[in-house]
Amino acid sequence: MPRTRSSLSRQPASAARFRVDWGGPEGSDAFLGVTFEPFPAEGGGQLQLTRAVDGGRELLDWLQMPVSRVPARPIRAVRSRLPIRAGRVRTVRVTLLDGRGEPVARYVFEGATPVSLALSPLDAVAGGVLTETLTLTFARVTMG
Repeated sequence: MPRTRSSLSRQPASAARFRVDWGGPEGSDAFLGVTFEPFPAEGGGQLQLTRAVDGGRELLDWLQMPVSRVPARPIRAVRSRLPIRAGRVRTVRVTLLDGRGEPVARYVFEGATPVSLALSPLDAVAGGVLTETLTLTFARVTMG
């Protein structure tokens, strides 16, 4: 397939440059990694967001947010079979950037809700940065 002029001018996305807008109070640039599971044809799936532990409680607060008392029909996540309920549901946007920091693509995860938060192992010998990983289920993924 011959390359067109427009495809030659586009820069590819860098796996090291991205932004995550998770609807939290601290912005979107604190994340060190995003792990995508394959997107099932039915729509839902799981996503993991990883960041350095800095004493902030925002991810834990989201995970432990009480379920809304307003009766709502739960949306079932495909993989985890855990209900997604109103009050904890957000839209998470992952924007992929090129080497210059310009947006290349944006994945929008609708109906995202946290299901677990894990800390990396504490290891006095290895050292390194302690990280926390939030696992989310989502109802639908689109590009936008």
